[in-house]
Amino acid sequence: MKKLGLIGCGYWGPNIVRNIQKIKHASLDFIVDTNPEALNKLPVVTSLYDNLETALGRHSDVDGIIIATPISTHFELAKKALEAGKHVLIQKPMTMDVNECDVLNEIAKSKGLTIMVAHTFLFTGAVRKLKELIDSNHLGNLKHFDSCRINLGLFQRDSNVVWDLAPHDFSILSYLIGDKKPMFLSAVGSTHTPKGNADVANISIQYEDNFSAHIHISWFSPIKVRNLILNGDEKMVVYNDNKPSEKIMIYDKSVSYDESVFDYRSGDMFCPKLEHTEAIEEEIRHFCDCMDGAECISGPELGKKVVQLIEATNKSIGLKGEPFDVQ
Repeated sequence: MKKLGLIGCGYWGPNIVRNIQKIKHASLDFIVDTNPEALNKLPVVTSLYDNLETALGRHSDVDGIIIATPISTHFELAKKALEAGKHVLIQKPMTMDVNECDVLNEIAKSKGLTIMVAHTFLFTGAVRKLKELIDSNHLGNLKHFDSCRINLGLFQRDSNVVWDLAPHDFSILSYLIGDKKPMFLSAVGSTHTPKGNADVANISIQYEDNFSAHIHISWFSPIKVRNLILNGDEKMVVYNDNKPSEKIMIYDKSVSYDESVFDYRSGDMFCPKLEHTEAIEEEIRHFCDCMDGAECISGPELGKKVVQLIEATNKSIGLKGEPFDVQ
């Protein structure tokens, strides 16, 4: 039985509580939140606290801490938990900057502890299927990644659309392509509210081996779109997360160039069967397994990659699209 503590029960916290209750080998020993109203709304009986120090003092045997608080608080809370000898699961993104990622990773290594970042889409049946297709070379050599993640809001005064939405696509991209190294990134963003932060952004990343990625994110769309296209030189895949079923379609299509002639090939279309499990539950199960030594698919290395791409994106936006080295 893994004993867990949760810090933060605002927007995302209740979902975490509900999914911990579904896992037989995990228990929620305490919840910390500085907002009494948030604690009072919880439908679960557990110990409630308004600060981490008191909670750890009374529950010294807890195994892992889940941090579901604003990004600006991630570093200090994770540092306290690690220094207390606790494994940590941090909501995305890992921290506010790369240096903070390095500090947390060094503490964890020195104490033999797990840091996991809650990049939840990695635990969906759809993304797992994409990874399976890539690892089995079903698509051939990867050529391009194109994603669109847009909706109306939620506009935030203390953040921008890059910090909010891009971690999903950066984590999926980094997980799928593995060790490919980004060479440079270019991004443009715009703001459509008075004194607001960037609410629309377009990001282009060039990797080694002529692999490229384009990501469009927006808080300024009347419709919600969650599309991803992944092109290989043998097959192409479309992933539509908004669909209740048939989220992934594999197209036996490709284009080749030979002696000044483009050759277009078109074959069958196939919809693979996907695992239908709740991603948050799978994520927490994986966290429990990682505490026992399992290899973490969303560890601090991937968390740092995502923060690096966020930093490069914001710097490029500030320079009006000037390419930024992310090696």
